[in-house]
Amino acid sequence: MSKEDIEGIKASGQTWKCSECQSVHRQSLRDSVSSDRCEGSTSLEDVYALIKEMKNELKVTENNLGDSINKLYERLDDSVKIIEEQGKRLDRCYEQISALQNENVQLKKRVNDALSRCDDLEQRALVNSVEIHGVPFSAHENLTQVVCKIGAELGVEIKDEAIDFCYRYKSMSNDKPGGIHVKFVSQRTKEDILLKRRVKRNFSTRHLTLEGTPPTDSPIYINESLCPGRRRLFSAAREAKKTKNYDFLWIRGGKIYLRKAEKHPAKLVLCMDDISKL
Repeated sequence: MSKEDIEGIKASGQTWKCSECQSVHRQSLRDSVSSDRCEGSTSLEDVYALIKEMKNELKVTENNLGDSINKLYERLDDSVKIIEEQGKRLDRCYEQISALQNENVQLKKRVNDALSRCDDLEQRALVNSVEIHGVPFSAHENLTQVVCKIGAELGVEIKDEAIDFCYRYKSMSNDKPGGIHVKFVSQRTKEDILLKRRVKRNFSTRHLTLEGTPPTDSPIYINESLCPGRRRLFSAAREAKKTKNYDFLWIRGGKIYLRKAEKHPAKLVLCMDDISKL
C-alpha cells in the first residue's frame, strides 16, 4: 500500500485491517448472529399452533360476522315489510283525500247553487222595488209625495195607490242622506221610472222643490233594489271593473252584467266564481 493510499484512508475516516484481522472479525460476527438466533428461535410446532389459533379466531370472527349479517337481513326484511305496509296505508290515504277533495268540490257547488237560489228568491221579492239616492233629508218629509214628485219630474205619473210602501235607509255618512227604498204595486211602474231616469241623465235635486231643504244641485240616482247577496256580489263586481279594466257594469232585472268594452259580449255575473274567472 502506498503512502497516498494511507493518506486517503485517514482522510475518509475509514479503518484499515489486514486480511488476517478481517477474517477474525467476520468469524466473530457469525458467532454473534448464530448465538442470537439460537436463543430466540421458534420451533415448527409453535408455528403450527400459532397458525391453528389464528384460524380458530378467524373462524369465530367469521361466525360472529355471519350472525350479525343474518340479523341485519332479518331486520331489513322487517323494515321492508313495514315500509310496504306504510306505502299501502299512504295509498289508501291518498285515495281518501282525493275522494274528500272531489266531495268538497261537489259540496261547494251545491252550496253555491243553494245560495244562488236563495238570492233569486230574495231578489224576486224585490222585483217591484227601486232605491233612490241623493234626495235631501227633511225632518217632516212625506216620502210618498217625494216619490210622486220625482216620477212627475221624470215624466212618469205615480199616484199614492201605485206605491206599496217606502222608507228611508239610515244614513251611513253625515255628508250624504240615506237612500229611499220604494216598492211599487206594479213592476211596470218600476220599469218606467228606471227607463226615464236613464234617459234624463242630468236629473238632480235642482229639478225638485222640497219643503224644509235648501236648494242644491246634486245628482239623484235610481237603481234596482238588490238583496244582500246580490249587493255583495255587485260590490265585488264593481271592484273587479276597476282592477280588470272593464268599461261597463250594470243591473237588469236584478242580475249583474259586465262588459269589457263597446261591442264586446256582456258577461252575466251569478256568483263570486264568475268574477274570479274574468
